[in-house]
Amino acid sequence: MLWCGVDTKLQVVFDNKYLAFGLSAAWGFACIVISPEGQVLFDTGASPGILCANMEVLGIDPSDVGLVVLSHSHYDHIGGLPAVPSFAKGVEICLPPDSFPQEVAERLRDLGASAAPGRNGQKIRPDMNVILTEANSRKEQSLAIRTEAGILLLTGCAHPGIVEIVEQARKTLPPEPLFIIGGLHLLKLAGEQVRRTGLRLRDLGATRIAPSHCTGDTACAVLREVFGEGYVESGLGAIIEP
Repeated sequence: MLWCGVDTKLQVVFDNKYLAFGLSAAWGFACIVISPEGQVLFDTGASPGILCANMEVLGIDPSDVGLVVLSHSHYDHIGGLPAVPSFAKGVEICLPPDSFPQEVAERLRDLGASAAPGRNGQKIRPDMNVILTEANSRKEQSLAIRTEAGILLLTGCAHPGIVEIVEQARKTLPPEPLFIIGGLHLLKLAGEQVRRTGLRLRDLGATRIAPSHCTGDTACAVLREVFGEGYVESGLGAIIEP
């Protein structure tokens, strides 16, 4: 179980890393943030059908989603997007920074959604900020959630580099403890490279980590060693709550 502020809960609703029975796993990532300010969907996975089916099994009402934040425009993070306009009239969509197809944005607006690109540091809810990172020829936005225990940082795939994303978060937000959850894209790194990455994250203030999606089993095993009790098992169906 992950520690967050009172009345804040996160649940992974789309992931290829399977954790809970009765759900459909597929390559991609999506996470629901439930707070007193309402529900936010971070990424949409690869399939609208799987996304909606998993939300139904988990008892999440799509009409309660008022805001969608997209990390980047790869299919496994925006593939479920066609279902979003049907969630609720006027749902807000924080578009990704990396060449999002203009015709898709226009189509979303035609369907009644309010779609606009995010900005680094943008406050999208009283307790949530967008972190926009551009590095290694990649752009991606992450979601920072301020809690009683520090900042929970949600990442999609961390294509610019998870260290670079955390460094950007440190420049943008107060220097509070960090809890990182999501895809870290460490699949191709050797064990020692992952170890160095994990140690650097700890130096930057990360106290806990819950990797899934594109992190890779080998990298997860190494990060478990580096973070010890600060490592949290995540995946499809994982619940993040106080």
